Amino acid sequence: MTDDKLTFEARLIDLPSEAPRCGDIKVAVAYRFHVIRLLAGKTTDETAIVLIPCPDFLGERFFESDALYRIEASADLTESGSYTIYNDYGGQRLLWCSGITRLQS
Repeated sequence: MTDDKLTFEARLIDLPSEAPRCGDIKVAVAYRFHVIRLLAGKTTDETAIVLIPCPDFLGERFFESDALYRIEASADLTESGSYTIYNDYGGQRLLWCSGITRLQS
């Protein structure tokens, strides 16, 4: 990544393994996306690992492999400090999601 804030359209590559749900603790789960179109910011990466805070609050069928999303994210992980992080993609650069919308495929 070469910019702090990004907005992009992406395809969800795969679903993470079973992650805990938000409840007594706040959970942020890492999802891996293929960047299709950059709308704002700059990046040279073709894939993005995005931490989604409390993804279960978005609905049971919101996240599906191969679905399209518009994502607003930042390389600033300050907000993630109050969350328990669940990340299947260790060692890769993470982005923090500030907004996500599922697009029509």
